[in-house]
Amino acid sequence: MNSYPKVNVVVVCWNALQYTICTLDSLFKTIDVDIYLTIIDNGSDNDTRKYLSNLSVPVFVKNISYIRNEKNLGIGAAYNQGFFQSVVIGCEYTVFCNNDLFFSKGWLSKMLEFMKNNRDVALLNPLRPSCNDYFDNNRYTTMDKLLKVKSNNPTDELKDFIKPYLSFEKFCNITCATNIDAFGVFRYVNFPDSLSSCICMARMSILKKYNYFANKLFSQYGSEDIDLCWTILREGYKCAILNNTYVHHFRHKSVKDNDLDYATSLKYTNTILYNKWKQDILSYIKTGKKNIMIPNPDWILNKILENKYEE
Repeated sequence: MNSYPKVNVVVVCWNALQYTICTLDSLFKTIDVDIYLTIIDNGSDNDTRKYLSNLSVPVFVKNISYIRNEKNLGIGAAYNQGFFQSVVIGCEYTVFCNNDLFFSKGWLSKMLEFMKNNRDVALLNPLRPSCNDYFDNNRYTTMDKLLKVKSNNPTDELKDFIKPYLSFEKFCNITCATNIDAFGVFRYVNFPDSLSSCICMARMSILKKYNYFANKLFSQYGSEDIDLCWTILREGYKCAILNNTYVHHFRHKSVKDNDLDYATSLKYTNTILYNKWKQDILSYIKTGKKNIMIPNPDWILNKILENKYEE
C-alpha cells in the first residue's frame, strides 16, 4: 500500500442485509489504501447484527470499530458517531458511506490524491447515480438510467444498470470519460446545489470547526448533506465532484427495507432546511443566479419548495 494520511471509512448500516454485504465486499475488493473502518449498526435486526459483529476484514484495515445502536438514531446522528470516532483516531479524512454502495477500483486513492492537491476543498463526492452526472455522450444522466432498473437484489440490479456494457469497469470508464469531457476532471459545487452524503469524503480539519457532520436539526433522514454543504460554502470553503472515479449507489435500500416513511421525513427536514436558509433561498430566487456547471441548477430548491410543510 502507498503511504496516505489517516482515513476512516464510516459505513452506517440499517438492515438491507444483501446490500450491506455487497457494500462491504466491494469495499474490501477495491481499497488500495490502508484504512480505519467504523461500522455503525443503526438498530438492525438479528441477521444483520450477527453478520456485522462477525465481519472478517482484510489486512489493510488497520483497525475496525463496531458501534451498535439499540434503536435507529437516523442517518445524521449515526454519521456524527462516525465523525467523533475519526476525531478519537486522529484521522485527516473521513469517508461517510451508506450501506447500499458498489465501489470501483482505485476510488479511494483518487479521492485522497485530489484532496491532497486541493486544500480548500472540504467535501468531495465521486460520480454516482445523480441527475448531475452524465453518461452516453451527454444524452442521459446516470439517474435516468437508475430509474429504469427493476431488479431488487444487488447483483441483478447492477447487471441491469450497466447494460449494454459488458462489465462494471467498462461502464465506469465510459461514464468518467463522458463527465471529464463535459466538465473536466472535477467541478466545484455552488449554492443551491449540494453534494450527497451517500458517499462523501470530508476533510476533518474543516469539519472539526463545526464539531459535527450533521447539524442536530437534521439527525434523522434527509437534508443533512444539503445543510452541511451550504454551511461550508458560506464559510468560503469548497465542495467538489471528482469526475475520474465512480461509486454506484443503489439508493434508499435501508429506507425501503425498513418501510420508513421517507416522504414524510423528507418533508419535515425540508421544512427545517427552508426555514434555516430562507433568506439565502429567497435572495437566490430574486437575483435569478444560475449555476451553469450543472444541467438543472434549481432542482434542489424545487424539491425543498415542493416538499416543505405549508407555513
